[in-house]
Amino acid sequence: MCAEHNKIDGDVIDAQMEFFRRGRSGCTFASWAAKDPSQFEWDHVVVRGGNFAELEAIIDEKIACAQTSTLSLMGASKNSSSLSG
Repeated sequence: MCAEHNKIDGDVIDAQMEFFRRGRSGCTFASWAAKDPSQFEWDHVVVRGGNFAELEAIIDEKIACAQTSTLSLMGASKNSSSLSG
């Protein structure tokens, strides 16, 4: 199950980054930064369900992390098995 979530998470993150790279967000900086997110310390986390304690823990961890300057949180349903296009 964990390996399945990791693949789905990777697909969700890849789809978001492609959205930004294509300039679909309306933010020129995001479009530019999406070409090399690690240069801008841009981290991505897929969050499932409505577990607010988990969400708060993720945010607290990233605030404390010196290697994260920007965080994208993406929601996915608990039972996601694929991306719909």
